[in-house]
Amino acid sequence: MRGTMSKQGHIHLFTGNGKGKTTAALGIGLRAAGHNMNVIMIQFMKGQKTGEITAIKALNKLFQIENFGLSEFIVSQENIQEHIDIFKKGIERTLEIFKSNIFDIVILDELALTPSLKISTIDEIISIIQKRPPNCELIITGRNAPDELIEICDTVTEMKEIKHCYNEGVNAIKGVDY
Repeated sequence: MRGTMSKQGHIHLFTGNGKGKTTAALGIGLRAAGHNMNVIMIQFMKGQKTGEITAIKALNKLFQIENFGLSEFIVSQENIQEHIDIFKKGIERTLEIFKSNIFDIVILDELALTPSLKISTIDEIISIIQKRPPNCELIITGRNAPDELIEICDTVTEMKEIKHCYNEGVNAIKGVDY
C-alpha cells in the first residue's frame, strides 16, 4: 500500500567521486520507511555481501533490496558480457516494479555509473526513467553521471572527495564501505 507521497514524484541523483552516494539513498529510504512508505533498492554492479542487504532484511515489510551485480567489480572488459547480462535482469525487474506501482520510492543504486563502464547507454537510462510511475520518487546513484542524466533530474547532489584513506593503501572497511 502506498504511503503519503505527493502526486508528483521527483528524480534525485547522487553522483561524484566522493563517498556517500549509496548511503545517502539508504538514508532517504530509511526516513521514508519511518513514514510508512514502501521503498525498494535495486543494486547494480554490487555483489551480495554488502551490509545494507543484511540490515534492510530486518525492515523487509517497508524497505526491500534486490541485488543485480556480480561478486567481482569490472576491472577489465573481459567479463563485461556477464555484467551486461545481469544488468539487463535488473532492468527487467525495475520495469516490473514500475508497472506494479506499489513502491513510493525506487532507488537504482549505481545506475549512473553504467554508461561509463559500457554496461548501458544514456538513452537506455532515460528510457527507464520515462517508464516510472509519475507518483514514484526515483533515486539514482553512481559516479560519472552523464550530463544528460544530470539535466533531467530534479535534485542533483555531487559527493566530492577531499581525502580518502584508500589513497593511503587502506582496503575497504567492513561495515563502513560495504
